[in-house]
Amino acid sequence: MKPIESMGDIWMRFLELRDSRIDEISLFGRKFYIKRDDLLESRFNGNKARKFYKFLVDDLFDIEEIVSYGGAQSNAMYALSNLAQLKNKKFTYYAKTLASYLRENIEGNLKNALENGMNLIELNSCEYDIFLESFKSGEFAKKLYIKQGGAEKFAKLGMEILAEELNHDIDSLNLKNPAVVISSGTGVSALYLSKFLKYDLFTTNSIGDMEYLKKQMLEIEDYDIGTIGFLATQKKYHFGNLYRELYEIYLETKRAGIEFDLLYDCKMWQALLENLEIFEGRDIVFIHTGGVNGNITQLKRYSFKEYFVI
Repeated sequence: MKPIESMGDIWMRFLELRDSRIDEISLFGRKFYIKRDDLLESRFNGNKARKFYKFLVDDLFDIEEIVSYGGAQSNAMYALSNLAQLKNKKFTYYAKTLASYLRENIEGNLKNALENGMNLIELNSCEYDIFLESFKSGEFAKKLYIKQGGAEKFAKLGMEILAEELNHDIDSLNLKNPAVVISSGTGVSALYLSKFLKYDLFTTNSIGDMEYLKKQMLEIEDYDIGTIGFLATQKKYHFGNLYRELYEIYLETKRAGIEFDLLYDCKMWQALLENLEIFEGRDIVFIHTGGVNGNITQLKRYSFKEYFVI
């Protein structure tokens, strides 16, 4: 296991970087403003820092173990492994049986989480489905159960803080009829951000279709999501698959000096570019949701394609 830094050291660094800056950047033939949440404390950056903010500030004295589940390269998994290490708690994570390549080449978020002491429990598809049916979030018998990706009401606190930062920063920049965009997995970030943000908010689905995203949001909290703008793409994207246009977006933004996550933020860029006409005369603030550690394994997958050059 990596050496455990003191709570004070980590927390001071996190507080110092909490208010991530907004950068102005030229991309795809126009100007954008990027909320640099990727620059937050390295192990809790992006939307995971916001979602898990409540647990970062809580002592969790009555908790001995954190339990969650999801993909074997999940950004949330890695963030929770850091949280468990920081708070000196056990961390158990349930995932479907690892693919043979990943088992033989453990890297990326999985490697980092295991080095943090994560206890990985692999389940076959049938076992995994049974596990999901029995899973309940919340605190039970000294254990903290967290749904996949942190799709929980506790995310509200961190998103309220992010909204306050955006409201202040956008006012200070005197932007023209500003619009804010953020990528969605479960939709919890967009859901709670829309409650506290005084500017128009737009998102897109990274998993499933748009109706699936809206359903996920309403399962977290019954709320009027009609205040959120949903940007669709002409093509249906299957989460985790490789797409030339998303890779080209990744390269274009990296050449401009910022690396974005291939699975979520690059899909948000694609949806935004396909709908730019509705933002005519408006300044766009794009929230960087972090998670670039996940690019390590994604880029290797892209490198296997003969028409991709890393």
